[in-house]
Amino acid sequence: MDGRNVLILYVEELDMLANSLQDILESSSNTELNIQKKSLDLCDFGSIKSDPPIFVSSLNHDLIFIVLHPRLTQQASSLIQYIYRKKPGLPVLIVIDKGDKDCISHLVKSGARDIITTPLKD
Repeated sequence: MDGRNVLILYVEELDMLANSLQDILESSSNTELNIQKKSLDLCDFGSIKSDPPIFVSSLNHDLIFIVLHPRLTQQASSLIQYIYRKKPGLPVLIVIDKGDKDCISHLVKSGARDIITTPLKD
């Protein structure tokens, strides 16, 4: 039986948060997960509308987590919208480090299925 393909996208400065998320997913899931983690460079965010990163444009995942800092809300919104244009049923969940309610509201309006805020706990 094949597992679920999960993609964790994160900015380099939040690699510890992405690692915590991966640990939680691996330890608490009853389903086999094939987890792929990819670091996004800030320039990847800037080019999403015209030339998205190759691992995002293929969209062969069952679930995507985007781990981000609140200052990248606008760029993450563009990425979420791009993903939903290419694969409307693909769930995108946001893990945000210390986001305020305006930031979270903006991400939900952009199409994020859910928002997870820090700190992450098992």
